[in-house]
Amino acid sequence: MIDTQVLDADTSERVLREFARWCALQVIDLWDAPDIVREYLETGDESLRAAVWKAAGEAAGAVAWRAAGEAAGEAALKVTWAAAWAAAATREAAWAVVWEAAGDTALAAAWKAAGEAAGAVAWEAAGKVVWTEAWEAAGEAAWKAAGDTAGEAAWKAAEDTAWSVAWEAAREVQNNKLMEMIESAMIEEA
Repeated sequence: MIDTQVLDADTSERVLREFARWCALQVIDLWDAPDIVREYLETGDESLRAAVWKAAGEAAGAVAWRAAGEAAGEAALKVTWAAAWAAAATREAAWAVVWEAAGDTALAAAWKAAGEAAGAVAWEAAGKVVWTEAWEAAGEAAWKAAGDTAGEAAWKAAEDTAWSVAWEAAREVQNNKLMEMIESAMIEEA
C-alpha cells in the first residue's frame, strides 16, 4: 500500500513514461509497428523519440486512410441494403394492390353471379376468410419482427457485456502495473 510519500517530478515523469511504454507494448501486436517504434517502446531510449513520433504519425495516417475506406465501404453496403429493402417493400406494396384488385374483381363477379340473395351470405363468408387470413399473416409478421428485434437486442447486450468485462479486466491489469511501478520508484527513492 502506498503511503503519503510524494515522488519528485523527474521520477514521476520517468514512471509515467515507462508505464505508457508498457501499455503500448501490450497492444503492439495489433498493428504493424515500425522497428524504431518497437525499439523505443522496449528500451525507452529518449534519443529515438523524434523518429518515433514521425513513424507513428505516418502509421496513424495510413490506418486512418484504411479506416476511412472501410467506413465508406460499410456505408455503401448499408445504402445498398436500404435500397434492397425499399425495393422489396415497393414490390410487396405492388403485390398488395394487385391482390386487392384481384380480390375486388373476384368479389364483384361472385356478387353478380350469386345475386342479391346469395350476396349477403357470400360477403359474410368471404369476410371471415379474409379476416382469418389477415390476422394469421399479421401474427406471423409480428412474431418474425419480434424475434428479429429480440435477437438483435440479445446480441447487442452480449456484445456490450463482453466489451465491458474485457475493458474492466484490462483496466485492472493496468492499474496494478502502474501501482507496482510507483511503489518500486518509492522504494528506490527511499
